[in-house]
Amino acid sequence: MSRSPHSRGRLGTLLFGIAEGVLLASLVVNLRNARDEDAFFRSLAAGATAGTASAEARLLALVHKTHTMLMPLRTGIADGSIVDVSGLAHYRNVLFGSVATPALYPGSECGSFSSLLVKLLKISGFPVRFVQMLDRDAPDGIAHHIIVEALVDGRWVVCDPLYDLVFRDADGRLLGFEEVHRDWPALKAQCPPQYDPRYDYAGVRRVNFGRFNAWLQRTPLAALSPRVWLNEGSWLRSGLVGCLLVAVIATHVWYERGDRAAAVVPVRRAAGPARPPVPVS
Repeated sequence: MSRSPHSRGRLGTLLFGIAEGVLLASLVVNLRNARDEDAFFRSLAAGATAGTASAEARLLALVHKTHTMLMPLRTGIADGSIVDVSGLAHYRNVLFGSVATPALYPGSECGSFSSLLVKLLKISGFPVRFVQMLDRDAPDGIAHHIIVEALVDGRWVVCDPLYDLVFRDADGRLLGFEEVHRDWPALKAQCPPQYDPRYDYAGVRRVNFGRFNAWLQRTPLAALSPRVWLNEGSWLRSGLVGCLLVAVIATHVWYERGDRAAAVVPVRRAAGPARPPVPVS
């Protein structure tokens, strides 16, 4: 037995209402989380950089803060005393992002360290970008280490929060990736004893989105690599959910208009006796 047009219309309205309610709730949660997340990282960065005067000193303080926050977790995950729950963030962030995800759901890999440092640097006013070291032995140029570049005093410098590491030349000047790559045989002596020798600055890829999609490097999208707005976490999700909510509402309005138009039945005049023709004078 087929449903009447009225029942189908009510069902469609109900489904649209449920979808709009879920999206609206998600938007509210993400906007609240975005505000709380910024406040959390702003407080964290302010505490780490208290008493520092120069931009370089603030940078080093934030690199050190990231390292000291996550290294105990990395050590605990490695020896089994801490359960790695970083995978939970991927499920929570589908619609409802968690507050301060990198800090609440850290993993033990270099990407977790770099993600946290990026947030601290950005909230402190540093332009930043993710950097991937390319594996010279991989035929497709797959990256095997993720670090961060920050713009300090007009120059991009590399920061490796996993090892609490920056590089300096003989004059004490912080160095960028290309400079480290050029002088790696001499500069590798600045690495700590536990440094992985595979991370030898052989090559680099800079893209702040789709970091593991090599084909993006061959598209015009790669030109956007210095921009970091796609790493804004809850703010990005808020924008996406907001756009989806607008699209669903627009579809709902279009659906309701079509449903009402289909429900309109033309009124026909009842048949009566034929009227005699009016004589023409």
